[in-house]
Amino acid sequence: MKDITIKKEFILHEIRIIITLFALSFVLNVVAIIIYDGSWLEIITQLHYVILIAFVLYLILALFRVLYLITKKLFKTESLNR
Repeated sequence: MKDITIKKEFILHEIRIIITLFALSFVLNVVAIIIYDGSWLEIITQLHYVILIAFVLYLILALFRVLYLITKKLFKTESLNR
């Protein structure tokens, strides 16, 4: 059986993306607290929603990345056939 190796740079790149999306979700939470005049305790109590939003954003980003790769492969294959 063949081993699958994942490069360290790829893992670090994905971790940076997840951390960035978590920071974006956290900022959105802070903005929502300011806009709706909520309690600052919500930063801690709503942390599970912030994590969930970050992973949903990551899945949406992954979907766009897959669609990009599919279209790139289709157009590359089409141009080679001409």
